Amino acid sequence: MKVSIIIPIYNVADYIERSLESALDQTYKDIEVVLVDDCGTDNSMEVAQTLLKTHPRASVASIIVHEKNRGLSAARNTGVEHANGDYVYFLDSDDEMHPNCIELLMEPVADMKPDFVIADYEVKGTDTPYPPLRLARGPLRSNERVLMSYLNEDWYMMAWNKLVKRQFLNSHQLTFKEGLLHEDNLWSFQLACLAESAFVVSDTTYIYHIQESSITQKPTLKNFKSYLRIIDNMEAFIEQDSKLKSMFEVYQFKERLKSFFFFRTISSDIDERFKIAAYKHLRKDTYKGALLYLSQHKFLKSKVRIKFHSRLVMHYLMPVDRGYQNYKKLVTDIYGGES
Repeated sequence: MKVSIIIPIYNVADYIERSLESALDQTYKDIEVVLVDDCGTDNSMEVAQTLLKTHPRASVASIIVHEKNRGLSAARNTGVEHANGDYVYFLDSDDEMHPNCIELLMEPVADMKPDFVIADYEVKGTDTPYPPLRLARGPLRSNERVLMSYLNEDWYMMAWNKLVKRQFLNSHQLTFKEGLLHEDNLWSFQLACLAESAFVVSDTTYIYHIQESSITQKPTLKNFKSYLRIIDNMEAFIEQDSKLKSMFEVYQFKERLKSFFFFRTISSDIDERFKIAAYKHLRKDTYKGALLYLSQHKFLKSKVRIKFHSRLVMHYLMPVDRGYQNYKKLVTDIYGGES
């Protein structure tokens, strides 16, 4: 079975040779490497083409060129559109794969043909902890198991280092939302909601390199606006599915994500008016859900987890000015020690 390794390329001249070489040097034989030129302003493509002139496996690589810069989401979508593999794998152009990455991820595919396969990863360039893979090796044979493991944060939301069945992506029209930053948050949530099966490989197969210039390291106003759009799109996706709408675990997950996004926002030096506007945006149309949640769990307040989530939604029941101050304190209490 063929695997398509998709590498979006934009202003990564210092890293693309390392990344591309790690893809071409895979021990798994039946691969193609789809490079998507997203019209950067440096010589990234020249570096990539120089490597392809000398690498013995260069014939498996193809280059797709955008007419103009369209962003990471669009580049990944373009890669999937041009992929011929049974499975696709997203590799960020400043990261790298272990040589046996695809071989290890493909081992369970012959017997199970899961919607996706996920493995562990390592981080270089920072001492900041990143979400680990907290699942043992083995299959997840139902949507319930896949979704609950994601809502419990047992596997990471980043799109890379996941082998995903191309037919699954196409049949569900699961694409990356263009124009977003942090688009992996939305895409991985939708993946978890839609997948009927998965397989966990406990081996480490990917190296995530943290760059100081990364958008995740120095957020701007555009980052914070993307947070709000992610929540909007997530809520719209949930509204279309009665099962998701009725799951308190989904409600809890969405509230945790809102609280984390809001913490990132208030911890920045952006204008206070935007912080208040962001709070109002996150509050909209949530009174009914908060009241329903609290009423369903009013007799379980002795449980720590229930108390935590009850505090999280109480701000919805306050006037906006008091709710804003309460929510700021709450998210700082929750996440302040993690930054």
